[in-house]
Amino acid sequence: MSSQIQLNIRSPNQTANIGEHRDAWLLNPALDVSPGSQGRRMLHFLGQMMGVCLRRGDVLPLCLSQVVWKGLLCEELGEDDLASFDLAAVESVRQLSGLGPLGIDRDKFCNFFEDLRFVATDSAEQERELVDRGRQLSVSFEQAPRFAKLMLQMRLEESRLQLEQLRLGLTTVVSPDCLALWTWRHLEERVCGIAVVDVQLLRKYARYDLISPEAPEVGYLWTTLQGMTQADLRLFLHFVWGRSRLPPDGSPKWAEGFKVVHQTSGGDPDTWLPTAHTCFFQLDLPAYSSQEICQERVLFAIRNCPSLGIA
Repeated sequence: MSSQIQLNIRSPNQTANIGEHRDAWLLNPALDVSPGSQGRRMLHFLGQMMGVCLRRGDVLPLCLSQVVWKGLLCEELGEDDLASFDLAAVESVRQLSGLGPLGIDRDKFCNFFEDLRFVATDSAEQERELVDRGRQLSVSFEQAPRFAKLMLQMRLEESRLQLEQLRLGLTTVVSPDCLALWTWRHLEERVCGIAVVDVQLLRKYARYDLISPEAPEVGYLWTTLQGMTQADLRLFLHFVWGRSRLPPDGSPKWAEGFKVVHQTSGGDPDTWLPTAHTCFFQLDLPAYSSQEICQERVLFAIRNCPSLGIA
């Protein structure tokens, strides 16, 4: 997920800061995947790394669009999938598919879409012909629904060649027959971890050292976490573990679990900030005297002091 490598590109929703899944990346439809190309080798390697995660229970810090995960499993795609990475494009598709309810007749169409041809741009801003000689063919009022259908199909399949290479890399490690048993969400979670930070799952794997799980400050911590937004929960995970997703339940990546340790130092604990050890998935928690102080200190630490998370 880097503009320097060009393996993946930011989704239009991310670039325009609209719609949902604004942090998602797409396979770059402009990436050269011809035999012997660097792009082909990179996609194979990424697919193999995904396969290693599936076999070993490791996770990769990837945030790929749902069209990638669905595409790996050859699931059917539709308008909702286009909306997940390009909301503006799907709105155009819907408008052109039903001009009548919008009050657009033939004359208005000619005025609004005078220069419309059978071409559309993909996520890499490449212009693609939707039919043979599409650049020379104007779209008429009657042809608008067909144009919309062709545009939708092109956008959903724009990275088909790249996806095929990614799938080839994956299937060198994991049998295609095994993949057929999974949903795309299950596949994504097995490779990348759980996107929604589940506090109860985190609590299930909590372990305590030099502190009782019944200590008041421990209760304050869990109440604080339960009241956090998903954005702050991801910051918390990054603070204590250097990751933004939890492994799936039962994954060996949990190792010894999330360690909560009593933090000792001189002075008033209410004046301290919590510290963390990211290599050990460990939080050093001061003995705060109230829920309000615990919440204030934890939020301040994760939002402003990432250096307090010690490797």
